[in-house]
Amino acid sequence: HHDHFQEMLVMTTHLFFGGTETTSTTLRYGLLILLKYPEVGLGVAGGQDTRRSRPLPKCSAPALHQRVLHEFQRFISVLPLGLPRALTRDTHLRGYFLPKGTFVIPLLVSSHQDPTPFKDPDCFNPTNFLDKGEFQSRDAFMPFAPGKRMCLGAGLARSETFLFLTTILQEPHQHRPHPAVRRPGQYSPSLPAPPGGPLRPGSAALCSLALRPPYLPSSIKALNCKWTGLLTIKRERKSQKFAALR
Repeated sequence: HHDHFQEMLVMTTHLFFGGTETTSTTLRYGLLILLKYPEVGLGVAGGQDTRRSRPLPKCSAPALHQRVLHEFQRFISVLPLGLPRALTRDTHLRGYFLPKGTFVIPLLVSSHQDPTPFKDPDCFNPTNFLDKGEFQSRDAFMPFAPGKRMCLGAGLARSETFLFLTTILQEPHQHRPHPAVRRPGQYSPSLPAPPGGPLRPGSAALCSLALRPPYLPSSIKALNCKWTGLLTIKRERKSQKFAALR
């Protein structure tokens, strides 16, 4: 019974850490990045038909969506380090001899910060994944680790991130910090880099005011994200004033 309990505990830990924590952290960082680069959010929203009643996004993401989502993962590098690996044979690397069986931990973030494939790697730039007007991934892009033993949930994580962000950005929004936290125009998301573990944004609150084209109903939506894992969306159909949820 003890072994069975330990196995269930390990499986549950993997489920929440690998299947929930990394995706939710990417979404949290992504929304904070939209505060700093609002034109990106407007561009993503502009590629969707806002006249419909919130349809699910198509599985085949347009080029802009793909570029933005890939740049989120590259720029954030939620997991700076990959999982430990063991060498299958003696290896010489940059003047060092590494015997068979040596544990190696790949530094994934170093690949994402390489200025050769990614121009200005310290800046958020979706054109890093643009080649001759078309979306193009890079060999140096490896948020799920490279090789045959990459993350098994990579496809699920990509789908979840795409669905969440495109659903939130279905309509053009003006993203701004919660007025109780910071004034608009004064927020710049910071990216702390603790060694090894997953990066997490600091506590923040985000308000989003939906823009109203002529064909949209007369409504204002207030979005308040308090980074405790809770996302609350409230619609105000009668009031024409911006209301921030608490």
